[in-house]
Amino acid sequence: MHWKTLVAGALLVPGFPAAWLVAGKKRGLDAAVRHVVKTYKAGILELLAVKIIERLRRAEWIERYNQGGMRATLNELLPRYLVSLEDLPAPVRPLLRAVVRRVDVGGFLLKVFEERTLAELDPDEVAAGAAARANEFIDDKLLTVSWLPVWLVLGANLLYVAGLFVAAR
Repeated sequence: MHWKTLVAGALLVPGFPAAWLVAGKKRGLDAAVRHVVKTYKAGILELLAVKIIERLRRAEWIERYNQGGMRATLNELLPRYLVSLEDLPAPVRPLLRAVVRRVDVGGFLLKVFEERTLAELDPDEVAAGAAARANEFIDDKLLTVSWLPVWLVLGANLLYVAGLFVAAR
């Protein structure tokens, strides 16, 4: 066998099907996350608001609140919580992490909590406020699904075919 044939086969057989699988998986997961967030955005933000209010009643968060107020507490401790989400059920965490990566949930919740003091935080009231603000905060522009991975794999496929024609001469 000629070395060009071996290189072409080595790239073609495992390379491009795997690349298409990864690009399709990313696009599919992005579309699924977008659909879930658009459909259940109020419920997701209500759940996060209730969990954060529960967190605000813990000793570490109360201490930080007494030192710097609500904004400083949320700016410092909320990002760590949104990364771990340890008090949520394990099956829900990956979805919420995907939402948190795509939407500035911390900034949104900061606006919801900003006007209130720690004593005024009623979970039902804050959750309702979060749900009401969700429609104006989360829009389609924040949840766009990118075609870039698909176009990159398609371009690589076309360059590969063009390279085969050039190499075969």
